[in-house]
Amino acid sequence: MKKNNLALAWFTITVFVFIYCGITSSQTNFAVNKSHLDYLYEEINVNEKEMAIVHIYSNAPDYAYVGDDDEGYSCLDDAVRAAIFYLEYYKAYNDCSSLDKFNKLIEFVLYMQAENGFFYNFIWEDGSINKTFRTSIAEPNWWSWRALWALMEYYKHLSNLNNERTITVKASIEKTIIAIKEIIPKEKGKILIDGIEFPDWLPGNYASDQAALLVLTLSDYYEISGDEEIKNYLQLLIDGIILMQIKNTECEFDGAFLSWQNTWHAWGNSQSYALLKAYRILKDEKIKTSVLYELDNFYERLIEIGFHSYFKVQNNEG
Repeated sequence: MKKNNLALAWFTITVFVFIYCGITSSQTNFAVNKSHLDYLYEEINVNEKEMAIVHIYSNAPDYAYVGDDDEGYSCLDDAVRAAIFYLEYYKAYNDCSSLDKFNKLIEFVLYMQAENGFFYNFIWEDGSINKTFRTSIAEPNWWSWRALWALMEYYKHLSNLNNERTITVKASIEKTIIAIKEIIPKEKGKILIDGIEFPDWLPGNYASDQAALLVLTLSDYYEISGDEEIKNYLQLLIDGIILMQIKNTECEFDGAFLSWQNTWHAWGNSQSYALLKAYRILKDEKIKTSVLYELDNFYERLIEIGFHSYFKVQNNEG
């Protein structure tokens, strides 16, 4: 199979590893432009608690902040991904201002947790939480998985800091884990969509994109806790993701992990990355085999055709 020669000469990386502020950090000599993200980032005070948000919109030409009448002016979904970026930026550049931003965004994540263990998504400009709109309800959905992801990243890197935030983060993680255990499917079934059989036990029945984020996060949780119930759920999620992989050499997209039902999309797709992380912990060879099948087949094809934003597949052979 032909291999792609990707030009990487436009940057070089020099890495110096050392311990600082309790985190293993790296310094690199390539530039990352974070100016617009820094512009969207804003520190706020809610109930005498310092935290930070990321504005959801900023429109040209003046780039004034813009909210949404139904949702709010900032959301957990964006804040979490910004938090992860700032943590990684700190680790790469030893930039303590980014670590401070990460910590303040974590405070926002903690603020958004509901009594049921999941997370609300949006807030209004007065700092109150939007608890009713469909994209903000505290439920097992994207924003709750992302919140757990950020909290686990904090715990992995900063749990040695025995401060109030660390204690609160640990309690918040456990509260979410309890909520997740309550929704673990008791039965496994399959459903036929456009002639293709899919598992029905993933988040939203067949959302392997969401399942991948859960695998990414629960792999870390299991490695730290040794919780057998979470390990079993992790395996259940992995089995479902693998069932959603196209394995048909006659198909142009052979090897792809479908994202939702019979659709693949480029947004939030991290199945191979998540499965490789799980493989490192579970040592199950079928996981690695499945990942390599996507990387060696589908991703090579994706690069050849200049990438896609999405596609749908169907089985016309009955």
